[in-house]
Amino acid sequence: RTRLSRSSTHGVTRQPPTDTALTARTQHVFGSDGLYNLYNSVGGTSGSLGWRGSFTRRHADGARPNADYTVYNGTAKAALKADPASQWTFTMDAYESESGEAGRISLSQYGANRDFTRTPSDRIWIERYVPSLSYEREMSDDTLLTSQGWVGHQDRFSRRQTGTATNLDRQEFTFGGWDTRLRHDWQAWGNEHTTTGGVVLYASDSPRSRKRGAEPRATTGPTRFELDRRTTYGALFAEQLMQFGRLAVIPAFRL
Repeated sequence: RTRLSRSSTHGVTRQPPTDTALTARTQHVFGSDGLYNLYNSVGGTSGSLGWRGSFTRRHADGARPNADYTVYNGTAKAALKADPASQWTFTMDAYESESGEAGRISLSQYGANRDFTRTPSDRIWIERYVPSLSYEREMSDDTLLTSQGWVGHQDRFSRRQTGTATNLDRQEFTFGGWDTRLRHDWQAWGNEHTTTGGVVLYASDSPRSRKRGAEPRATTGPTRFELDRRTTYGALFAEQLMQFGRLAVIPAFRL
């Protein structure tokens, strides 16, 4: 039995093809309020290397003024079958978005004008880039080793009106981590059970700052505060999944 497709180190994105030289797909969705979703992907296989790239663009004008959004997302993935029992996978994810924030309104405001926008200048911009590298090896038909490392950066900038001025908030996240785990499936008492154990390490640096703009559409101003935030985390963990028909018992330990 192959376990490579069951690894938890892969996300929910589509995997590179393993049995075709070239494949492509495009999808277009249209809707009300200016909705347009575009999804394109292309992939293929060359010897022991499989690859896939995808691009998504989502846009809508929104139900109210300044309720619009535009999202771009791209993923590139390459999987190298080192031998019949092991595989390396490299993934690069990129994300960018801009959204308007029309503001919360009361029931009476909605009843008077369902298109009422309380904050016509509030916006939020996000950028995120995350490359990762994973390794999987079947130690046996019932034992799978997975290891994954990743780094990334995210920039989050928002503009929100407060009275006649504007708060300009920026949060940045630079992070990295490594997760290695061993999974073993075994049979007993007429059911299949799973034992998992491993280690995870993680670190991040996430400064935050706020500036005060002089007018609703400002993009800079005097600094109000700056915060320095850091996280360092490490854990050893083990989990035992015991299945008895429809009943599952899962004792777990994390240090």
